[in-house]
Amino acid sequence: MKFIPPSPDPLDRLLRSAARTPVPACERLPFPAEARVLAAWRRSRGDSLPIGLGLWLRAGFAGALLVAATAVAVSWSSVRQPAGDEYAVANATLYVALAP
Repeated sequence: MKFIPPSPDPLDRLLRSAARTPVPACERLPFPAEARVLAAWRRSRGDSLPIGLGLWLRAGFAGALLVAATAVAVSWSSVRQPAGDEYAVANATLYVALAP
């Protein structure tokens, strides 16, 4: 380890001694204090929306989902058509080509 002579600058000496001191560990908050902090944080997040707007947004989203599900249920028979004759076009072309 290399020896560094002490500096006459008081600020430099202060910073060096501060770098060598151990950092005390922070103690964890007691459960009631932690719960109060989390509750205040959750409460502060909802203050940006007017009261009831979140309820209206959720109801509108549920209504849109209901309308979409109803539309799919009503049009399901036209969406899923029965399979037709896959060979009809090929057979017609073959009959036209071979017919005298």
